Amino acid sequence: MTAYLILHGWQNRRPKDHWQHWLADRLGEFGHQVGYPQLPEPDDPDLEVWLGELGRHLGALDGGAERVVVAHSLSAVLWLHAAARGMPGLDVDRVLLVAPPSGAVLAQHSEVARFALPALEFTLPARPAWSPATTTRTARKAPTPSTAPRSPSRPTSSRAPPTST
Repeated sequence: MTAYLILHGWQNRRPKDHWQHWLADRLGEFGHQVGYPQLPEPDDPDLEVWLGELGRHLGALDGGAERVVVAHSLSAVLWLHAAARGMPGLDVDRVLLVAPPSGAVLAQHSEVARFALPALEFTLPARPAWSPATTTRTARKAPTPSTAPRSPSRPTSSRAPPTST
């Protein structure tokens, strides 16, 4: 058995015909534990309240089962906030972040602007100089028309061969 936690996004009141409801019902039919909570105030969510709810619902998952979180839209960003803060209880087996909104989109809506993540400031490591010892893949040439494999069922030319009279 797997324990699933499905988290909705902004303005979602878990309508019966939504894909998340379908997923929760289907997983339950297969005998999995499924949590699909209605997070408070979905039209004007409070980050701190939603973080508290995330912790509470993670704690309710069966610790002996594989634990999977499916976080959609604003809840995907919620998960990132929890991870950035080192929130306890995030040690699940799998996390699916489905359609997370960008910070620019969140900033356009006062109701969810508080969820926008700060810009990440980091430097990518320098790429090492090329050497045969550090190369693990060999580049292959693209086949040319004369070396490309031909399908026996497909003619090699669109023109019919000349016929003798």
